[in-house]
Formats: sequence, structure tokens, C-alpha cells
Amino acid sequence: MEEINHENFLRSIQIIENSDFEQKIEYQNSKGNKFENSIFEMLFHTINHSTYHRGQINSLLKQNGIEPLLTDYIFYKR
Repeated sequence: MEEINHENFLRSIQIIENSDFEQKIEYQNSKGNKFENSIFEMLFHTINHSTYHRGQINSLLKQNGIEPLLTDYIFYKR
């Protein structure tokens, strides 16, 4: 996991260093609806949305009598 984390970190730095965060990207969702957002907006959404899903998973674990997992990034960096 440490190696994967390090590779992800390096890729993240590369994206940050080589991206114009104001650049708009056109895309379409699975329903075929077209959208346009900046790279900044998409990165912010990704971070925010992953938090949502981690909460969903922990809620389901708790509902089934399983102790929820610690999912905060800083916890694993300590």
C-alpha cells in the first residue's frame, strides 16, 4: 500500500504542476448528457464525492454491526 500511495502522490503532483485549473473540459455522463467544467471543479468534485462514498460504506457497516473504518487520509499518514 505504501508503494501505491507514493505512486498516487507523485501522479497527483504531476497533475497539479502540469494543469491549467481553469481549462474547461467537455464530457458526457452515462445518460449522454453533455457538460463542461474546469479541471479545478472536477478535482474538487472528485475529492468531495469520495468523502460521500466513504460515509455510505461506513454507514452500511455500522447498520450491519461492523465497526466503521477510519477513512481519513491524515490518519494513515500518521
